[in-house]
Amino acid sequence: MQQPTYISGLVTIAIPAYKKTFLADAIRSALSQTYANIELVIVDDDSPNDLQAIVATFKDSRIRYYRNFRNLGAQNVVKNWNKCLEYARGEFFVLLCDDDLLEANFVQELMKLANKYPTCNVFHARKRILYEDTKEIVEDEPWTEWEGLETFYANKVKLKRFHTITEFMYRTAHIAPLGYVEFPVAWGSDDISIFQFIKDGGIASSQVCLAAFRYNDEHISKSGTHMIEKAQARIKNFYWAGEFFKGNRYDAEMMGYLGRMMKEFVRRADVLDKFRIWAMVPKQAWSMQERLKVLIGIFIGRYRHPGYGAIGV
Repeated sequence: MQQPTYISGLVTIAIPAYKKTFLADAIRSALSQTYANIELVIVDDDSPNDLQAIVATFKDSRIRYYRNFRNLGAQNVVKNWNKCLEYARGEFFVLLCDDDLLEANFVQELMKLANKYPTCNVFHARKRILYEDTKEIVEDEPWTEWEGLETFYANKVKLKRFHTITEFMYRTAHIAPLGYVEFPVAWGSDDISIFQFIKDGGIASSQVCLAAFRYNDEHISKSGTHMIEKAQARIKNFYWAGEFFKGNRYDAEMMGYLGRMMKEFVRRADVLDKFRIWAMVPKQAWSMQERLKVLIGIFIGRYRHPGYGAIGV
């Protein structure tokens, strides 16, 4: 199969679109980039909403709109992420969620990193988290300007590397053959995909907040939704990572991390789902004593839902 030819200096910003509430805001933020050489690819995942009408309000020749013949997200939303990647013509690629935002200098700042680190393929921006229900705005901590896969993985284990799909720019030719990795309800797909993408060349990160992740009732990250699928996905994430980092010194620590995460899933799930999640946790993540302790905790009501929760669970 002939490899596609990407246009030098062009940046493809792609929106895998399904929800309409904040789509216009996302489009506006993409088109407002101070870096002029961009194209905006919008892939409507057979949405029941009239997304084309929203797109049509933007009279901009840089926009390319596509509509899937069937809803890929019914199987896995990651399929539409990869569909966006197929349409990219730019040397660089950005995947913007349909309810997130880019600052006007997002591309410009990450292009500076691309020029500074010519052998790097993944560029990251700090983000703001916008909590729609409480109107709270939280900025995440800056990452090291450049780090390799091993260091990034170690920081992931230490809970210092939370991220979403929106806050990255990539060299398209590097990630296109790999694609985004599919897990149930896309849970952890961004985490695992990044491991693949930064294996060669590491990751360079801006110290500036350049993106905004909108945490709202429509978002899959909303605490308490799809808990069984999310728990299944997280377990698969950890087995994938164990294979990817075979023999890595952090394996045991990662299973401990999984055990702690599964307690949070139990805490945030409905009563019946608490037992189902408890039953699926691998023996490597909980000792027999810990497993019994959690079970007793479920019966006596110790694991109560704490309210809207951390992204990642």
